[in-house]
Amino acid sequence: MARPYSIDLRERVVTAVERAGLSRNAAARRFGVAISTAVNWLQRHRDTGNVAPGEMGGHRPRKLIGEHRDWLLERTKTDFTLRGLRAELAERGVSVDYRTVWSFAHDEGLSFKKACFQQNNYAPRSPGGASSGRNIRAGLTPGGSFSSTRPGPKPTWRRCVAGQPKDSGSMPKCLMGIGKP
Repeated sequence: MARPYSIDLRERVVTAVERAGLSRNAAARRFGVAISTAVNWLQRHRDTGNVAPGEMGGHRPRKLIGEHRDWLLERTKTDFTLRGLRAELAERGVSVDYRTVWSFAHDEGLSFKKACFQQNNYAPRSPGGASSGRNIRAGLTPGGSFSSTRPGPKPTWRRCVAGQPKDSGSMPKCLMGIGKP
């Protein structure tokens, strides 16, 4: 955020208009400020007798304090989602946005980690004898094939039969990738 202009500059602009008889436009040009700025400073001087700037910025007090904080801390002892907490707070008459609930959870060090994956009844999860997910990949991929995470053999490049040039000394027109057997 920008800083307010100095009190000295403000006083010089007001003095140039009131004592020297300059117009607001001329005073603004002379001191290198916007015309609206000079007008606002003169209006402030006439209203309050002072050209000091008003307060900038501010602090919004937190909404999730007191009994709401206590309720949230008790509620988050079981599983939760931030959107779910926001909806529950709305039911209790507290209107907050997602960011407010996120900030509360972050500041309080709250988190709820979901399971890494959901159960899928269509795909096998682990071999019959594996306990607690140990060797979960064992037996799922046949020994001779490749999964998407394991690279296959590097291709060997051979000349295309149809693309061979007439003279055998020059480079072929096309190459084919053929996997190793």
